[in-house]
Amino acid sequence: ILNKYFHGEKYLKLNGRLGNDEPLWSCAVANLTDNSSHTIWNMEGTIKVHGVAKCRFEQEGSEKEDDLYCVLFDNKRKGGEILFFNTTTSQCTHILRLKYTTEIRPSDKYLNAIELVDEFDSVCSIRPEGDTEEEIKRKFFQWSSNLKEITRFNPNRHITEVIFDGYLSKQGKINTQFRRRWFQLIQKDDDATYFLRYFDDTTKLQKGVIEGFHEIERYKGNALRFTIHARFRNYGLRADNEKDRDAWVEHLEKRKAPPPIVEKEDKKYRGIKIRGRGTSSASGTV
Repeated sequence: ILNKYFHGEKYLKLNGRLGNDEPLWSCAVANLTDNSSHTIWNMEGTIKVHGVAKCRFEQEGSEKEDDLYCVLFDNKRKGGEILFFNTTTSQCTHILRLKYTTEIRPSDKYLNAIELVDEFDSVCSIRPEGDTEEEIKRKFFQWSSNLKEITRFNPNRHITEVIFDGYLSKQGKINTQFRRRWFQLIQKDDDATYFLRYFDDTTKLQKGVIEGFHEIERYKGNALRFTIHARFRNYGLRADNEKDRDAWVEHLEKRKAPPPIVEKEDKKYRGIKIRGRGTSSASGTV
């Protein structure tokens, strides 16, 4: 499937086999779009993941988005690269070297997209394409796990990853109707904190974040409902079935934060009388 991206008038020879976990013994990619200069990229290693993805590049305030064919290449000496090919011209448009990556994280904008941040705060976002959302999700986790493995010896990289996900219906704060959302339980490895993200089921855009949840309460009147108690708000949720409810409650119980510490009110200012306003519990001087 990759032959056309390496063979042709714009590229040099390819020796070896192509495919997931099959060795690519030697590959010389030459970008010949500029007749005055030829860039040769010699590689030895293994292709881990490849396929078409929606890619977004953010650098110094500029942003570019395109559908590209992406190849994740595990090179033990160089720390791994991602090659990006134009799906029409087969031109190699970008090469991203993973040894400069400082953070790998799920996108906070789009569902099933992964972001790579380098030491200059440039961001590359990759959302694999597929015929179904289930296929896209599978490819997303395939990219995530391979990127984590390839960069495991990079001392500067931080990993934020999805450890559990699935559909839940969320009750609105003002409009109390339930709306179906895709939820992700996220873990940050640098400080071992956990939080939830939820996405619109149609647009696949992020709708909100739940941080600092410290208590999970089953809803007595409905076996499928439960409530997440966070620091500033409680969230009513409903699972599709008992199996999903039990799985979510189990994962959330294991990763809930300690209860927030509520400072006791200073006795000096308790019960201050303010004419015409009843009793105040002011916390400052009057």
